[in-house]
Amino acid sequence: MVAKYFHFMYNAIEDELFFMNPKYFHKNAFALLLDLYERGYELDYIKRELLKIINYSQDFLDSYMKELRLLPDGRLVMIQNRGRTLFQVAKRIDGRYKRLGITKNKVLIKQLARKEFLRKETCLLNHNIQVLHRACEELMLIDPDMIIASMTKAYQVGADAL
Repeated sequence: MVAKYFHFMYNAIEDELFFMNPKYFHKNAFALLLDLYERGYELDYIKRELLKIINYSQDFLDSYMKELRLLPDGRLVMIQNRGRTLFQVAKRIDGRYKRLGITKNKVLIKQLARKEFLRKETCLLNHNIQVLHRACEELMLIDPDMIIASMTKAYQVGADAL
């Protein structure tokens, strides 16, 4: 029964995780955790491994948030004009959005592109961390030792007799 539930959890978590960058290994890591369970590892060990994945993801999230704070304000806009590609930065100035031409400023273009990538990446990481936290909580609910410990003495003795 526990194995079936664990497979259900794996499929539910796999469906909820988003992946954008191949260096994030949540999907493969969860498959590894399922493999550990099937090979007989205790759920406490699996939970510790899952917490390591969460901490690893949180470290990435923290470093990305620091980098985002250092990047310039505004959003990158690309316009096609008479066969030429022009870049602009859209900024809020005095309560209104204004566009400023930055086609020749390659560094600023790269910074704004990096900023958008990091913004999307942090959204995905936040989501994945929440999903993995839920998985971690669910794993603790199916620990047979915890279930037996919550039973009255009569049921514990009866379970040992089987």
